[in-house]
Amino acid sequence: GTLNERLYALQDANWNVTSLIDTTGTIQERYNYSAYGTPTFLTPSFGAHSSSSFDWETLYAGYRFDAATSLFAVRHRVYSAVLGVWVQRDPDVFVVGPSLYEYALELPLSMADPLGLVAIVLGGLGLAGLATALGISLAVVLGLLVAGWTIAQIIAWAKRRRNGCRRNHPKWDECTGPPIVLLTF
Repeated sequence: GTLNERLYALQDANWNVTSLIDTTGTIQERYNYSAYGTPTFLTPSFGAHSSSSFDWETLYAGYRFDAATSLFAVRHRVYSAVLGVWVQRDPDVFVVGPSLYEYALELPLSMADPLGLVAIVLGGLGLAGLATALGISLAVVLGLLVAGWTIAQIIAWAKRRRNGCRRNHPKWDECTGPPIVLLTF
């Protein structure tokens, strides 16, 4: 591209840049991603490229991509889509669980982490989406709500359960890991 071009990025509901268009609305380049965000660069007619023809940096989940290292710069941390994990540990929270470097609770299709600090449930998924993201059934979520639990309590319980913690766990209060935020669009 030239410096006098004006291009616009089109994004999907998960903030992934899916294509670049010019001022006439003509698609100039397309992007596709693996589940954890490894980009594939495509021509307007979906042919493969080895790299972006426009050196476009903002790609998966709106993160800045460094083509030389294949890493994404995300406000507080660096993310490797190839490995599907953060390169650094969470700067604020010690996480008790299977991985101190996991991305979006290892649920990249239904969650994102736009700041590198907090996993969020994507796009108006409702209770069924929340249940799926947390790895529990909708019936369990509904039962807990009927019993008077709040969404925050259900999320904390599900994360403790997912991390193998039970009520007698010595670090019960620390066992939830980073917070989850439920977002709707």
